[in-house]
Amino acid sequence: MDEKQVLEIVKGGETQTTEFKRTASKDVGKTICAFANASGGLLLIGVEDDGAIIGVPSQKQDEIQQQIYHSQQECNPTPVCSILPVNTGKGRILVVKVPKLGSGVCYYKNEIYVRVGTTDHKIAGPAIEDFLKKKQVLCFEDELSEAKLADLDVEKIKQYLAKRNPAIPFEEGKLKSILCTLRVAVINGEFHLKKSAVLLFAKEPTKFIPQNQVKLACFKGTIAANIIATITLSGTVTETINQSIEFITRNIKTAYKIEKLEREEIPEYPLIALREAIVNAIVHRDYYSPAAVQVNIFDDRIEITNPGALPRELKVQDLPFLGLGIPRNPTLYRLLSDVNVVEGLGTGFPRMFNAMRNAGLPDPRPEDLGTIFKITFYNKFPTMNGGLNERQQRAIGYIKEHKIITANKYVELYHISKPTAIVDLAGLVKQGIIRKIGKGKATHYTFEKES
Repeated sequence: MDEKQVLEIVKGGETQTTEFKRTASKDVGKTICAFANASGGLLLIGVEDDGAIIGVPSQKQDEIQQQIYHSQQECNPTPVCSILPVNTGKGRILVVKVPKLGSGVCYYKNEIYVRVGTTDHKIAGPAIEDFLKKKQVLCFEDELSEAKLADLDVEKIKQYLAKRNPAIPFEEGKLKSILCTLRVAVINGEFHLKKSAVLLFAKEPTKFIPQNQVKLACFKGTIAANIIATITLSGTVTETINQSIEFITRNIKTAYKIEKLEREEIPEYPLIALREAIVNAIVHRDYYSPAAVQVNIFDDRIEITNPGALPRELKVQDLPFLGLGIPRNPTLYRLLSDVNVVEGLGTGFPRMFNAMRNAGLPDPRPEDLGTIFKITFYNKFPTMNGGLNERQQRAIGYIKEHKIITANKYVELYHISKPTAIVDLAGLVKQGIIRKIGKGKATHYTFEKES
């Protein structure tokens, strides 16, 4: 980092990831901790809050660096910070780079701080629990349950183990040991089942986890008014996944194709895409939430909604390419991966998008709505006035104001995948509304004629 870069940062003022300090005070550890618990950041020593550069006297540099090092050591775990002195025309600035903590929570003097806007916010009271949940330090499935061994269905455990490793015979007398090996139970003086055991093997999971429900409904038309069929599922995770797919299959249309005297059934939506969405909704849901997973089937679409936003490391626009490789419930994810119910490589979303494209249908529409995640599947390309969809109509307005638009800007504006953006823009080009200019990274779109 050179003088020009540092001066640009100073010019931009304090932000979520930038903090100015005239010197390293004793509580500089709060800022280091706050950055580590958020997105990381830069701490500039020798700069006033208003951006005025006062510099760090050369005779004070060692003392300030020692103070930073001492404050850093008071954080647990200790972030590996780097300190870079940068000379400017107005004085020397010490640039302290604080990395984002990879996992867990950083504490400063046994307290939690997190960067919120331009302040170091202390987490206290009920907010601590919410913060720890978001950081996945508190994990619902690993909490101890009130369920007893008699509340589990031995046959379900036996079937799971047979699928996981058919070569190992099941011994009911070793049931406690088996459950501990699966890490769904612990022995701490006494034997305790974890909530993951209830979700996977209980006779009545909702007796101990009432929110373990999937509510499915099929409506006539395109609004949630006239119900044709409905069901509420409350079995184990694998049962609800399979029963959800069965309900959807019964309530969507099926076409038939005759080839070589054999009839092939072609469902309205590719079932592989819907199964992936159902698995994600159930396995990755937030079980701390009292809400149920909801599946609504309409004439033109299927909406699948689950409690729990995306992990902060993931963005909606990245899902078609990166998948969901950060499980909210890692024990469920691991155990279901072992029996091929879920893939262990975070490839679910790419498979959904590919399946829909291969079927000639629009890309799924994922939405991160804060406390819930929603994905919508359409059985045809939605159109509006003039045969244009809503995004295309809004893009025309954007080009009128800004003269040009790029595929990347289209992705950013409408939270869709880049392939979908290119298809939308190509449609506008085909209709002669806009024209494509340039190639590769230089490609942009503008009007055929100025409006």
